[in-house]
Amino acid sequence: MKKLICAAGALLLSASLALTGCGSKSGSSSSGKTVAVQSVAMLTGQGNVGIEDRYTGIVTTQAKVNINKDSDKKVKELKVKVGDSVKKGDVLFTYDQDDLKMSIESAELEVEKLQNTIENTKKQIEQLQKEKKSAGKSEQLDYTIQIQEYETDNKENEYNLKAKKKSLEQLKSSLGDTSVKATIDGIVLSINNSQNSSSSDSLDSGSDSLSSSDSSDSSSSAYIVLMETGNYRVQGTVNEMNRQALLGMEGQPFIIRSRADETQTWEGTLDQIDTENPQKSTSSNDSLSDGNDGNSTTSTNYPFYISLKNSEGLMLGQHVYIEPDQGQDNEKTGIWLSSTFIAKNDDGTYYCWVANDKDQLEKRQVKVGQYDENLDEYEITDGLTTDDYVAIVDVSLKEGEPVTRYDEAYFASETGAESLAGSDSSVNEATGDSGLSDGNSLSGGDSLSGGDSLSGGDSLSGGDSLSGGDSLSGGDSLSGGDSLSDESALSDGNSLNSAGGLDSNQ
Repeated sequence: MKKLICAAGALLLSASLALTGCGSKSGSSSSGKTVAVQSVAMLTGQGNVGIEDRYTGIVTTQAKVNINKDSDKKVKELKVKVGDSVKKGDVLFTYDQDDLKMSIESAELEVEKLQNTIENTKKQIEQLQKEKKSAGKSEQLDYTIQIQEYETDNKENEYNLKAKKKSLEQLKSSLGDTSVKATIDGIVLSINNSQNSSSSDSLDSGSDSLSSSDSSDSSSSAYIVLMETGNYRVQGTVNEMNRQALLGMEGQPFIIRSRADETQTWEGTLDQIDTENPQKSTSSNDSLSDGNDGNSTTSTNYPFYISLKNSEGLMLGQHVYIEPDQGQDNEKTGIWLSSTFIAKNDDGTYYCWVANDKDQLEKRQVKVGQYDENLDEYEITDGLTTDDYVAIVDVSLKEGEPVTRYDEAYFASETGAESLAGSDSSVNEATGDSGLSDGNSLSGGDSLSGGDSLSGGDSLSGGDSLSGGDSLSGGDSLSGGDSLSDESALSDGNSLNSAGGLDSNQ
């Protein structure tokens, strides 16, 4: 995925106008259409228009640890309360050993009783065997029956003795250390008092928990939940509609930005998208440019986590912005243009389609320098200034064609906010500098140009995509699942002007 560059909405708008044309103006061609050209200052971010992929997040702990209680034991003393800070090795609670000691004593008595019974039975069997030898034939059968009965009783007692000895060993092994200790440095997030109704502590029954937006584990079956301190991470949420934008980005760099001071940032990497624990939502406000049309609908959000390289200056519970690191904080000097505005001649030289002072299109040679693979941008070292206006490259363009200029003034104007193409339908509640961002979307019936409409509810910003068969302009269609805000891609990864645009591999 690529970062939405400055004036992305304006770029997409002019792309559609370049393909379908604008309303006729004086000096227009016989077709009555003009070529859309955009301000270089706006495209390069040296104007005031700009949007970027951004999510809201909150600073949370790196881990939580569940401390479980032995269900066969009672807690004698609870040493901590919710909100307490603990160090690794601190005693959290102790078990009541009085009942255990009584159980051990009782088991020892039962073992001793069984042992005595077995010994006495053996003596009785020996005595009966002696008597049997001197008894008459008529008494032999009675002695035999009595001996067998005693032997059967002894076998049963010996089995019970083994079982009781094993139980006694288990009880004695449980006697050990009566203290349960913290395994990490942290804060006591919750205590499940319902597991210890006889506790000497005066806490009410039920589950006490620390008030926190990240205390989802406080209702777990654990007796105590510890929240690790010192190592923070950032939790964000992504909606099911734009989750695709983050897939495959695990391990990629992200920027955490302070909401109070956007110049204050932290570095991190995407650790995971937790698809196993979805969260229901009645809105889709997890992304600041997700293309929502404002309707309140039930959808699913998924938490994702950013591991921080350094958390110095962050506070637990602090609200922040989360952005994929696409080099937006790396200031560039000079003019950098998307490859869709640059074409290559057969001799290896480059050119752009530029508006001249007569509002006509001219083919101008330019010199390129470095290439930014992340943003698919070329440095223009000669041939353009920020005062120029350029068109997206297309093989159908010709010198002398009339142009329509699009810049910040256009998008700030009432006309720019209300219309996309002459008398065609307008964007619903179009606001903002670019006219396409900040949650505005094209809905059923709204069109970019004569008759060629976007499907109902599809959006031009924030990862929402146009469905298969919905056309941007005559014959140029977007395939299902391809996103205009993800590399401005048409089907199979082709650029908006695949016929004439500069491919990044050239």
